[in-house]
Amino acid sequence: MFETNRTLFNMNVDIVLYDVTTFHFESQRADELRDYGFSKANKINEVQVVMGLLVDNEGRPIGYELFPGNTFDGKTMLKVLQKLKQNYKLNQVIIVADKGLNSKINLKDIKEAGFDYIVSARIKNMPNKIQEAILSDAGYQTLTTYDKEGEYKYKTIDYVNNFQIELEDGTDNKTTKEKICLTEKLVCSYSTSREKKDESDRQRGIEKANKLIASNNSSELRNKKGYKKYILTKGQKEQVTEMYLDKKRIEKEERFDGYYAIEYSKLTM
Repeated sequence: MFETNRTLFNMNVDIVLYDVTTFHFESQRADELRDYGFSKANKINEVQVVMGLLVDNEGRPIGYELFPGNTFDGKTMLKVLQKLKQNYKLNQVIIVADKGLNSKINLKDIKEAGFDYIVSARIKNMPNKIQEAILSDAGYQTLTTYDKEGEYKYKTIDYVNNFQIELEDGTDNKTTKEKICLTEKLVCSYSTSREKKDESDRQRGIEKANKLIASNNSSELRNKKGYKKYILTKGQKEQVTEMYLDKKRIEKEERFDGYYAIEYSKLTM
């Protein structure tokens, strides 16, 4: 399909959009591909497969890859990048992906494959210095017509994404650390409508957290996803003695209401 489309429509594939979804089976029979995992259709008792799909900026398919049903979204990127490079003979590609694919390993792999990226940034995981730069009013430009509910402003700042990864050296299962330095830019924005949405989403989460705390059902805290991130506990995992709201986390999140950022690696854009 890709080769046919490229011939018929003279496709110039330089932007590649990538996302991951799950497909479930009405079955509980697992094998090397079908397995239990996080279902995006909320089918928690059925086996599934994970699919990563590549399309061009017109939505035309380029390729796909299937993964076992228990594969985390972020672990799909490397194989898909390798397939892009080997099978489709593409160059100067920019990968556009959501926050779920934004891991430091993935960004490193994209650059090493010779590609660039535009990804939703994880502001709350960034260094304090960068967070303060994002929250500072300095440098923002206002667009008066963008947000009908109020203010919209944006700015671009330079960002050096420094981190370390562990590599196996092949001897006695020992690992070595490698320093990675990715030079990027951040497009930071604030809008009144996003602030209202962030506040509303968090308030719903707090209400759910309070209900769980009132039920004193600590067995529900096997994972800290979603609203459960707002709950702290006292005691051991097997013997939780108290559940209560993480007020410090809530206060920290409130600071970022309305803010959003995109990080990208192609500095000439």
